[in-house]
Amino acid sequence: MNMKPMLMMMALMATSISAFAQNENANTRQAAEAFFHKYDQMINKGDLNGYMGLLTKDYTSVDKQGKSMNKAELRAYISGMMPSSRNFHSVTTVKNVQLQSEEASVWVVNVMTMEQKVNGRWQKVKMTSRFCETLTRAEGPWKIKYSQELMTDEPWSFKTN
Repeated sequence: MNMKPMLMMMALMATSISAFAQNENANTRQAAEAFFHKYDQMINKGDLNGYMGLLTKDYTSVDKQGKSMNKAELRAYISGMMPSSRNFHSVTTVKNVQLQSEEASVWVVNVMTMEQKVNGRWQKVKMTSRFCETLTRAEGPWKIKYSQELMTDEPWSFKTN
């Protein structure tokens, strides 16, 4: 039996586990919380340009079904939603932050309430979503480069703060 593949797999698992076992850097957590406070403010004000400014040029998002969207597609999606939506209120809670050189993986929970026009009447809607956001400083201040929507009914695989 060739042990090399098994040893490589064990090394990969150990590396993955240690990534979640790392202690958070307090400064990085503080920066992530400040970033997501600004993120919520842009959404709550309906400032689409300000919100888009928080994303890198090569931004990509992937939803729970695996569908991806780039920055231009996201802008078009939000713009199409705006006429039938109002009174946005976003609250994003940072659950875990891991710094990797110039990028940070930030696990968040977002609770979004808004009103949507359905059959000519405004109805209140509330959504809770979880994401792992990859923030980078490559273009200067922190920006979101990659957004992965996570399942909402699974436990976190790490201690949350």
